[in-house]
Amino acid sequence: MSLALTQTEANLRARMDRYRELLRSNSDAPSDIRSTISALSTDLSRCDEGLARLHTELARLQAQLNCLTAERQTLQIHYDDCHALLAPIRRLPSEILGSIFDLCRYPDEDDEDEDNRSGPILGHHKLAQRLLRAISRVCIHWRRIVIGTPAYWNTIKIGEGFTIKTPRDLKLLTVALERSRSSPLHVKIYNDQLAFRLLTEFSERWQTAELHFGARDCTLFLRLANRLPMLQKLCIRAFPLQLAPRRALGDFIESAPCLRNLIIAAPLMPTGNEALLRQLSSLTFTSVYPTYITGCVVLISGLSASAQLALFLEDRMPTLLRQVTGPDPPISIPPTTSSLSTFRIRFDSVAHLKEIFTALTLPGLVTLSLRGKYPNLPWPHAEFHALAARSRFHDHLLTLDLRATYIAQAELLECLGALPCLERLTIGDRADRHGQAHHCVITDGLLQGLTVTAAEDGRSQCPAPRLLRLRLFTLGKFDDTVYFNFLRSRMDHLALSNPQQLFESQIEWLWDCERQVGESVMEQIDELCKSGCLKFSIITDEDEWDKYWALRDGDFDSDSEEAE
Repeated sequence: MSLALTQTEANLRARMDRYRELLRSNSDAPSDIRSTISALSTDLSRCDEGLARLHTELARLQAQLNCLTAERQTLQIHYDDCHALLAPIRRLPSEILGSIFDLCRYPDEDDEDEDNRSGPILGHHKLAQRLLRAISRVCIHWRRIVIGTPAYWNTIKIGEGFTIKTPRDLKLLTVALERSRSSPLHVKIYNDQLAFRLLTEFSERWQTAELHFGARDCTLFLRLANRLPMLQKLCIRAFPLQLAPRRALGDFIESAPCLRNLIIAAPLMPTGNEALLRQLSSLTFTSVYPTYITGCVVLISGLSASAQLALFLEDRMPTLLRQVTGPDPPISIPPTTSSLSTFRIRFDSVAHLKEIFTALTLPGLVTLSLRGKYPNLPWPHAEFHALAARSRFHDHLLTLDLRATYIAQAELLECLGALPCLERLTIGDRADRHGQAHHCVITDGLLQGLTVTAAEDGRSQCPAPRLLRLRLFTLGKFDDTVYFNFLRSRMDHLALSNPQQLFESQIEWLWDCERQVGESVMEQIDELCKSGCLKFSIITDEDEWDKYWALRDGDFDSDSEEAE
């Protein structure tokens, strides 16, 4: 129906408007009223037909619209499916997906924040790789990657709240071993004989092993003799120490031809092991009581060149062990020379440290790290200088870590003056866990002493002139400007001697130290960093304080960045 009006319709509409006005008035009806009513009736019938026709057309169009809407929805679903199939995550190579999934594994190290009561549950989750199992349910491709990647299943940790007790536990262990296929195994067993017996069947694949057992159970190690062709790192702990069979342990340790890293309590170390010492690249003695100091120090002469050694000295011997060994004999260490490259020692008696320094000559030492167990242990200044002169530290000592050592400022500067080759230095203030200072060595005086100055002849003078890196564990008892002047002087000095090398400095605030570097000084430091001459960082996380205490107490393994 056309919306355009004919002339007749237009005239009719005009009359309708006129009649509508007349109906509202008191005037008489016009003479053509009857013809008008007849025309209106005809027009009304025609409108009824038009409305019916439009209603029918609208119904047809609505049905067509519904069909098109349904077709669009179906096509959108198909489009979404196709788009999902072509999503970037589905097109990633399996190797990249594998690296991403690897981040979802439980960490190998212990969870210090876990409640002890959650040990069994956490142990189950780790062994079963619960997080990876959830990922494997996304699709068959992901499941194949999770199940088919042996490296996800080759770390076996049994003990400390989780032991093999039920068939379900045994099934978890068996499945993990099956999925690890032929990949090297990393084994941690804490006093679980059943798990140990099962894992010994796979000892040919052991690459690292950490074994914690009662001393009487150490005879179990005999079944591993000559069955450790891949073992590279071994940590043995046995309690009580006085009951451990040293000969059985010796046969077990010496049957590992690839062993390079050994961590063992000093009372457990077997004798007559020159061949073993020569093959080690890293040796750590724990529980080094006074009775065993001489034996441990003498042994290091058999270590190969460039080997690493760590000693954890303990002044107080357990009562049961003392009943076996008797009173501590006088320490008399014969002169000992070793070519080891790294020497780390945690001490709780300065007298013992002096004896060790007096006996040793270390002509190839590159890294030296000293940690005092208690806050106020004095620094063996004379003995260190004698050791440095005898070993010619001025030619080869590159790294010195004294972050947990009670040393006076003047003594530190004098030591650094005797180490012209030193490149990396770590020092720290001494404080307790409540942030109470015991000794502040990082002060304006120390920083000024380390600042490069010009001598009368125009030459630069400073202790440790080749210093490239300084780490400070500090309570912030220094002026920012003095610290910046130190940085600037070292950068300028380095630019003259080694223009391609940047200087690096790191500040790690101790405990609740809310100290901040001043804004103006920080802006200047940022400019130096942007110029590419300086690498600078500040760490304020409380985790770093926990790390400081762990390192102070001798957790040298977590300090890998210093073992360069």
